[in-house]
Amino acid sequence: MSFKRKSILNKTVKNSTLKNNLCINCGICKSVCPKSAVILKPDKYGEYKPLINQKDCINCGICTEYCPNTKEKMQKEALKITSIEEPHTFGLQNGSYYLAYGKDSSLRQKCCSGGVVTEFAKYLLKTGRIQAMVHVERLWANKGSLHYGARISNTIEDIENNVSSAYQPIDFSGVLKELKSGETYFITGTPCIIRGMRKLFSENEKFKNIKVILCALICSHNTNSQIADYLFDSHNLDDSECWQINTRNKDNIPDANNYNNHFYTKKIDLLKMNRNKSGWTQIWRSHYFAMNACLYCSDFWGYEADISVKDAWGQWSVDPLGKSIVILRNKELEQVFLNSNIEVEKLNYEVIKEHQKPTPVFKQTNAKNKNFKTFFSKSNRKNGLFRYKVISNCSKFFYNYLGLKLTQKIIRQVEKLIDIGEKL
Repeated sequence: MSFKRKSILNKTVKNSTLKNNLCINCGICKSVCPKSAVILKPDKYGEYKPLINQKDCINCGICTEYCPNTKEKMQKEALKITSIEEPHTFGLQNGSYYLAYGKDSSLRQKCCSGGVVTEFAKYLLKTGRIQAMVHVERLWANKGSLHYGARISNTIEDIENNVSSAYQPIDFSGVLKELKSGETYFITGTPCIIRGMRKLFSENEKFKNIKVILCALICSHNTNSQIADYLFDSHNLDDSECWQINTRNKDNIPDANNYNNHFYTKKIDLLKMNRNKSGWTQIWRSHYFAMNACLYCSDFWGYEADISVKDAWGQWSVDPLGKSIVILRNKELEQVFLNSNIEVEKLNYEVIKEHQKPTPVFKQTNAKNKNFKTFFSKSNRKNGLFRYKVISNCSKFFYNYLGLKLTQKIIRQVEKLIDIGEKL
């Protein structure tokens, strides 16, 4: 198979999204290509990037039009979000806010947060408001392969049996082609995915006759699939059989903060360990293996979604089964939500806007500096972008080429150098 040269690729996603390393592997470009000229191939870090088939591409630019993460779109988002008085609150206006959790404690035990998304999806399906849910599932895989994928669940049992929290970009192109005109789907994804889906189902001829309810899973950032392999290697686990990872296991935990990382095969448990002891917390907070696009993303609250959901940390995390913060932007949907099998407590705007404030400040308040200044500028050294970008790139590169132990040693030294630089 041959691929177009740079000189004639000016309208495709390669010219902006890939050139600036902003791809989130969502597969929307593949889904909208009128000539099926886009294929997704893994790069050296296991991130699935679009390639353009020279034989079929007509250089129409539709892939770029629907990509949510071109540099131009991300800069436009940054300007829009930082234009208000308190940028960290962008996406909270005109919403209703709830502390919520599912009434079924056994299902909450399986879910990563308060079971709200799962319970709501079940209720929508049971009452005929949707025909299916589009969401994430864990995959059986070995090191070097994808650990999560997208699926369509059209039964209550499927929804309940495929609850998951994914720490890896998800390719939705396979499930998008299975959706049927005239039907309604409940789609979950990170805010960047939801922005892409909103445009896709509103404007594209192939998809605009499909109805969707969009649910944003509020996130600080996402990582590539190397993070699961790195943690697996950190504990010298046996890779001879395919395995799965549940990063948010709740077995015998004292509170929601102390969840477990759980590795298992179809036959045995490989590891079940508190996330603060396993190494997960440190590598996550340090942005090991972070997707580059996440460092520049300025949408924390998922403002394009009908409903946004996140873990309720802080004062609410004493409940080991977890609770969720829910933002509803659709009054009709809000009434449906309140009638579902979910316990709710109304929250006010002032409480929500202060919740986990450092994260929306990093993503939203600092968005203009991150998207328009160099990553090593004074402002971006101060806000954390420089540190996160260096650690992300180092972890991907050195783990791929040098393995676990050398990567750990190198990054420790890199972090020390960054610390010294920040004091100068």
